[in-house]
Amino acid sequence: MLDSENAHTLDCETTQHPLGDKRDMTLTLAYPLRRRARQAETISRPQARFVMAVIIINLLVFLGASVYLRHSLQALDARAANDAENLTKLTAKNIEGQIARVDLAMRMVIAEIEHKATANISEPASMTSFNTSSHEVFPPAMRISDAKGMLIFGPGVSAARDPSVAERDYFKQFKASPASSLQVGAPVLGIVTKKWIVPFSRPIRHPDGSFAGVVTVAVPVELLMPQSVLNIHRDSLFLLIDSQRRAISRITKGELQIKDLGRVLTGPYATRAVNANATFLEGAHLLSGVDGLERVVATQRLENAPWFINVGVPWEGYLSLWYQDVKSAALMVAFFLLVSNVLAWYLKRGMAQQSKDMSQIEFLAYHDVLTGLPNRKLLKDRFQQAVGHAEREHKRLALLFLDLDQFKEVNDTLGHATGDAMLKEIAQRIAVCVRGSDTVSRQGGDEFLVLLTDLTHAADATPVLLKILHSLSLPIMVGDQELLSSASLGVAVYPDDGQDFDTLLKKADVAMYKAKELGRNGHCFFDEAMNAMARERMALTNALSRAVSQHEFVLHYQPQIDLKTRQFIGVEALIRWNHPQFGMVPPGQFIPLAEQSGLIVPIGTWVLEEACRQAMAWQALGLPAFTVAVNLSAVQFKRGEIEETVASVLTHSGLPPHLLELELTESILMTDTSEVLEKVRRIKAMGVSLSIDDFGTGYSSLSYLRSFSVDKLKIDQSFTKGMITNPEDKAIITAIIQLAASLKFTTIAEGVESPAQMQALRAMGCEQAQGYYFGRPMPADALADFLLSGEVDLQSDDRVKTPAVDAIWKAV
Repeated sequence: MLDSENAHTLDCETTQHPLGDKRDMTLTLAYPLRRRARQAETISRPQARFVMAVIIINLLVFLGASVYLRHSLQALDARAANDAENLTKLTAKNIEGQIARVDLAMRMVIAEIEHKATANISEPASMTSFNTSSHEVFPPAMRISDAKGMLIFGPGVSAARDPSVAERDYFKQFKASPASSLQVGAPVLGIVTKKWIVPFSRPIRHPDGSFAGVVTVAVPVELLMPQSVLNIHRDSLFLLIDSQRRAISRITKGELQIKDLGRVLTGPYATRAVNANATFLEGAHLLSGVDGLERVVATQRLENAPWFINVGVPWEGYLSLWYQDVKSAALMVAFFLLVSNVLAWYLKRGMAQQSKDMSQIEFLAYHDVLTGLPNRKLLKDRFQQAVGHAEREHKRLALLFLDLDQFKEVNDTLGHATGDAMLKEIAQRIAVCVRGSDTVSRQGGDEFLVLLTDLTHAADATPVLLKILHSLSLPIMVGDQELLSSASLGVAVYPDDGQDFDTLLKKADVAMYKAKELGRNGHCFFDEAMNAMARERMALTNALSRAVSQHEFVLHYQPQIDLKTRQFIGVEALIRWNHPQFGMVPPGQFIPLAEQSGLIVPIGTWVLEEACRQAMAWQALGLPAFTVAVNLSAVQFKRGEIEETVASVLTHSGLPPHLLELELTESILMTDTSEVLEKVRRIKAMGVSLSIDDFGTGYSSLSYLRSFSVDKLKIDQSFTKGMITNPEDKAIITAIIQLAASLKFTTIAEGVESPAQMQALRAMGCEQAQGYYFGRPMPADALADFLLSGEVDLQSDDRVKTPAVDAIWKAV
C-alpha cells in the first residue's frame, strides 16, 4: 500500500520538462501587437460613424420636416375646401329660402285673384274695388297685369296712364304657355327706386286654364347678398349667376359689384359652374382674373331657381397658417442643426478620450479588472487558436487549474483590500513563470487558469508547475504585512483528456481537488479514476439531498458516564445514514460532503429536532430526564439561523433547555469572533449547555476560551487512545483537565475503551467519559433497554448505575 501511494505521489509531482530552461519570463496581458496596429489604423472609425449618423439624422429631420409641411399644407387645403363647401351650402339654403318666401307670396296673391276677380280681371272697374280692398295683402313691389299686358295693380298704375308689359319676354312666354311655373329675370335698374332688382313672375289662369294675366315681384339684389360670406373674410367671394352666365349678384372686396349685374361673365368662376352643370362642385383652387387673388371656390345649383352659387374663400389666409408651421419647422431644424454641430464639435474635442475609453472597454471585455489578466472568454478564444496549431504540428496543450489554499482566511481576517493586493502579486508571479505564447487567466476569486502550448509530451508541463508552486510559496509583502500563500494545481492535457475547452476545464478542476485532498500545495494530472471519484461524489451529493425527505437518516445514542459516581448522565446523538443500497453509511463518509454542499444545514436541523423529540419520548416511557448532546457543524452555525432553530425545536418538542447540550467545534469559535460570541451568548441565555468538541485538535490559541461561556471541554479520542502508552498524550490530557478546572469547565473524555483508561482519567481528575467501554452508539430502542436493564456489569469491580435502577432503589 505504501508503494502505490508513493507511485501516485511521483505521478502527481515530479517529472522533468525538456524545455524548462527555454521559457520566456514575460506574459503579454493585452492583445497581440498586430491587433493594436489595426486599432491605431481604425482609430477614426467611431468618429466617421458618428458623422455619418449625424448626416443621416439631419437628412431624416429634413425629410420629416418636409413630410410634416406637406401634410400640413394638405390639411389646410382640405380645411379651405371644407369651409368653401360649407359656406356654399349655407348660402344656397339662405337664397333658396328667400326665393321660397317670394314664391309663396306670389302663390297666395294668385290664389286670391283667381278666387275673387278672375272673371272680371280685364275690367278696370271691377279691379278698382279689388285694388282698394286688397292693397294691404300684396307687397308694395308686386305688380299685376291682365291678359292684354296692361298693368292693373301695383306701382305705375293710374287713371290717366295705362302701362303695358305685353312686350316683355316673361309675358310672352306665359301667354304662350299658361302652365309655366316661376320665372326669374335678369337684374334691371328700377325706374322708380333707381336700385337693381330681380323680377320674379308667375302666370294667372282662368278656371279653364287659359291665360288671365301675370303677377310680378321685384326683389332687390341686396336681399340675395349672403351676410355669412361677408363676415368670414373681406376677400371672400360670392357670385350668383343664371344659366346664361349673367351675374345676378356678385360680391368681392366686401361690396356688391353693380357694374357686373346682368352682364354675361366669362371668368373661371362662371365658366366652371355653367359648363359643369352639376348639382354640387367641391372646392377647387381658382385664380381670379379681376383682382388676381387665388381662392378655393365651391359651386352649387339652386333647386327652385335656374341659378348657380359660387362661394370662394381666399387661399392667402390659410397659407398664412401654413407659414407659421413652416416657421416652427424651420426653428426645429435650426435647433437640431445647432445641437448636431455642438455634438460634432464636442466629438472632435473629446475623440482622444473616447478612443481611450473604447480601448479600455474593449480591454475589460476580454480581461480581468483586478489583475489585467485575460478572462475566460479570451482564454477560450486563444485555446481555439492553439488547438489549430497543435493539430498541424502534432503537439499537445495543457490546461492548468490553480486554486489558492486558505485564501478565504486572508479576506476574512485582513480584509478584501489586502486580498486584492495579494491576488495582483500572485498574478504577476504566475505570469513570469510562463512563456509569451502561453496564457494566464483569472477566472474569479482565487482561481486562475494557465494554458501551456507547444508541448511534445504531457510531462513537459511539470517544470512549469513546480516553478509556479515555488514562486507562490515565497512570502508576499502587502504593506508592512508578510503573507504566505500556496496553491493546488490540477492539469488536463489536450487531446489526451479532452477535445474541447469545457471538458478540459472540468477535468482540470477535478485534478485540482485531488491535489487538495493529497495535502494542498501540490499538483496532479487528471486520470479517469479521478473522474470516477467526482461522479461518485456527485451521485452521493444527489443522494444526500434526497435522504432527508426520504427519512434515510437515523440517530444512534452513546451513553455518557460520570466517572466519580459511575452513574449514567446523558447521551450523545450520532447520525447514521441508512442508505437503501449501501446500507449503514458512517458519518465520516458523508458529513464532509454535506458540509461542502451546504446540505449539512437541513441535516443538522433534522438531527436537533429528532434528538429533542426522542428525549421527550424516553421520558414518556418513564425514564428520568437526562442530557442529550448534539453536534453543531461550523457551516450550520454560520449559514443557518441557529438561534431561531434551537428556540423553535425546544418549543415544539417541549424539552427543557437545560437538558440540551450543543457541541461546538473550535473552528466555529475562531472565525468572526464578535459575531459568533454574540450568537453563543444568546443561545446560552436560553438555558442550553455548550461544550467544545474535540478540544486540543484545532487552533493552538486558547485566548478565545476567556470570551466564550461554555460549560464543558471534550477531550478528543486521539489523546485518550494513546494515553496509557504515550506520555505525551497523557500530558496533553492532564493539561486540558487542569485548564478546564482553572476556568471552571467540566471535562469529558471520548474513546474510553478499557478499565485502565477509565481509571487513569479518574485519577487525573476527568469528570465524565464515553466510549465503547461503557456502551457503543445504539438506536433509541436499544438505549431504552440499556437503561431499563439495571446496573450494567462492565468488570468485576465496575458497574454503571442506570437512572431506572437508581430510581427504583430510591423508591425502595
